[in-house]
Amino acid sequence: MRRFADLGVYVEGFLDDIEEVKRLIDMMRKLGFDCIALSVTNPKFLHDLDRISKRLDSGEVNVVTRLTIVESDPERVKALLRKYRGHVDVIGVKCLSNAVARLAARDGRVDLVSFNLVKEPTFDEVEANLIKEQGNAFLELPIWELFEQIGKEHMLSGLVLEWIQLAREYEVPIVTTSSSRSLYDVRAPRELASLAMFFGLSSEEALDSISKNPLSIVERSRVKRSPSFVMPGVLISGRGEPYEEDKVEVHGIRDYKPRRT
Repeated sequence: MRRFADLGVYVEGFLDDIEEVKRLIDMMRKLGFDCIALSVTNPKFLHDLDRISKRLDSGEVNVVTRLTIVESDPERVKALLRKYRGHVDVIGVKCLSNAVARLAARDGRVDLVSFNLVKEPTFDEVEANLIKEQGNAFLELPIWELFEQIGKEHMLSGLVLEWIQLAREYEVPIVTTSSSRSLYDVRAPRELASLAMFFGLSSEEALDSISKNPLSIVERSRVKRSPSFVMPGVLISGRGEPYEEDKVEVHGIRDYKPRRT
């Protein structure tokens, strides 16, 4: 049985109203989500976000945290990654310049990359190849943001299909998020999958993009943030007893006596 996740639920607009956040989480639980990423774009909200997520996390739904970096300067992106990677479960980057797109594609600290339909840069062969060869990022399809950008320019939906075809060619996994900013933007998992299919994902790809793929990001983050994590592929499995070296008196070479055979 599939478990579903939405890693793009933005709560900046009502983060100070915990009852509203609780209603949002309760609604998404009833709709069938097992994991929700409460998301912000401004790091100043991360303290409150962490406090609320821990308070509202339950056995019924896993509430995690996400920071989406919206910057055009790659040095600024690097600084934010250094400062906040260890404090949130998911890091997304909106690519506002070619330099940021290249950085996000190859930096293993980035979980999700997203692009704008009406502004450069776009997801192309360079980013796809960097992700495949060096990075860990997934291509994000933020549904409501994409629909807002399309507006009356329906031809722009063809650009998303080009992204999807590139992702297939370079084996870049895709994550679909609602990019919701209120209760009224939330949709049930299979409705979200249907909207992803509108852009060109197959039925199986669409379901994977809201289940297997996002959940693998959350699990990867959980491992990396655990005390046993050392580096990719290396975990501390346990701690033995302290080792005490026997005290050995060392004599001069003239005290050496060969062992008789």
